[in-house]
This record gives sequence, structure tokens and C-alpha cells, in this order.
Amino acid sequence: MVARKLVVSFIVVSLTLLFTATAALAETKNPPSGEGNRESANRPIAAIHISFKVSAITPENFYMGEVWTYTIREAQVGEKTTIEAKAVGLDAQGNQVDINPAWKAGDPAMIDIFPGQGVRVRLTILKDGKSDIMVAFKGISKKLPLKAWHRDKVMYVEITQSR
Repeated sequence: MVARKLVVSFIVVSLTLLFTATAALAETKNPPSGEGNRESANRPIAAIHISFKVSAITPENFYMGEVWTYTIREAQVGEKTTIEAKAVGLDAQGNQVDINPAWKAGDPAMIDIFPGQGVRVRLTILKDGKSDIMVAFKGISKKLPLKAWHRDKVMYVEITQSR
């Protein structure tokens, strides 16, 4: 039984190291926006890609760190919900480009965005309803539809986007 636990632990650690090394290699080839990719600042952007941080503890983020997703459906106990979001500019070939986008809530009484400009922001949804979040940089924009509702004492938020 002890040997079996050791083998399982070894496999988990090995996979964690493999995923970490793969992620580090990918970042070396294509550094994330805002982390020293100076050449990208001169390239025009063709699109903005938005992702949301998964706050629930899953096996993926427990072993690999932060997990980001293209759409999100979040549930948090309480009157409001907070979600982290980040934006990445993409050029015509799909390579990352440094950007400093502006974020704007369609209904500021429903959605608080802090800071209002930057790669990474915190979205606080304050009440139920439907609204949009607009992310824009140098003439390129992305509209994110958002809906929020309460059931019992839990607030649910869903943010989707077209590809």
C-alpha cells in the first residue's frame, strides 16, 4: 500500500513538472503580454482575446497554478461576485501583442471594473441583471455579454464571448 502511494505521488510530481516545463517553454517562445515583449509593441493588433481566472479549486489549478478559461460561469455565496479577467492582443498571425486596453461596463451600477485600464482587471458584479463589458485598444474592441442572478444566497454570473 505504501509503495502504491509512493508511485502515485511520483506520477503526480512528474506530471506537474512536465506541465510546468511545457508552460515555461511556451512562454519563452511567445511571452505573455506586458512581460517584456518589446518587438510586439510595434505590430498592429487584429483581435483581442479575453480570458477569465477559474477561482474554484480544481486538480488543474491545484497542481499547475492559475487556470484561465474563455468563458466563465461563476457561483459565489453573497450579494456580489468578483472575477479576474485579462486581455491579450493578437496580430494577424495570431501572435501575442502588448496592449493596454480600456475596460468599460455597460451598466456601471451593476459592474465595477478595477482598474479601468490594463491587461489584468477585477470585475465585481454588484447586482442581478444583464449588461455588457467593452474592452478596447487602438480601434479594436470586444464586447462581452454578462448576466447575473441570485438563487438562494448564491450569486451566479455568466460571461460568454464569440470567438
